[in-house]
Amino acid sequence: TYDSRNRAILPDRGTFQSIAAEVAVPPGGVNFYKFVYDVRWLYPLAEDYTLLLKGDVGYVDVFGTTRTVPFFENFFAGGPRSVRGYWEFSLGPRDSTGRALGGNLRTIGNAEIILPIPFFKEVKSVRLSAFYDIGNVFGQDERFDPQQLRMSAGLSGMWVSPFGLLSVSVAQPIRNQPTDRLQPFQFTFGSSF
Repeated sequence: TYDSRNRAILPDRGTFQSIAAEVAVPPGGVNFYKFVYDVRWLYPLAEDYTLLLKGDVGYVDVFGTTRTVPFFENFFAGGPRSVRGYWEFSLGPRDSTGRALGGNLRTIGNAEIILPIPFFKEVKSVRLSAFYDIGNVFGQDERFDPQQLRMSAGLSGMWVSPFGLLSVSVAQPIRNQPTDRLQPFQFTFGSSF
C-alpha cells in the first residue's frame, strides 16, 4: 500500500495505491489465487476544484483439482461504492432467479470533479461532486467484453457528520440492460466511496 493523500477522509490531493494477493492451497481442499489492484489519484484543478480518478481491478481463479471459485471469493459490483445508479452487488452473472452470482473478474473506473458547495465554501466537512462510473463483473466462463460495462453519471454529496460519513448520490445509468436492477438514488453511512 502507498498513500500520499493529504487526509484520510475527504482528501483533495495525493495518491493511494493498494495491491493485494491471496493464494489458497491444501489442506483446505480449495485451490485458488486472487489479486486486487486499487488506485485513487486526486489532482487539484483550481483552488476549490479537484479531479478524482479511481480504478479497481480484481481477478480470482482456481488451480489444481478445484473446478469453480468458491462463491464467497467472487467479486461483486454495483452500488454506491462501485457503479452508482445500480443496486449494490447486482452487476454481473445471475442465476435463474435473477440473484447476482458475482464473478472472477471485476473492473471498475470512476472519474469525479469535486466542486465547492455554494454558501458552504469554507466548510471542509461537506463535499459535492459530479461523477462518471463504469464497470462490471464477469463470470468464470465469460470473457471480458467492453460492451458489457455498465455506466452511470450523476451528482454525489458527502458530509462528515458527528456520527460518521454520510453520502447521497443521484445517478443516471447510461448503458444498462432490461434485466439490470437500477437504483438512481442511493444513501450510505459510514464509509467513503
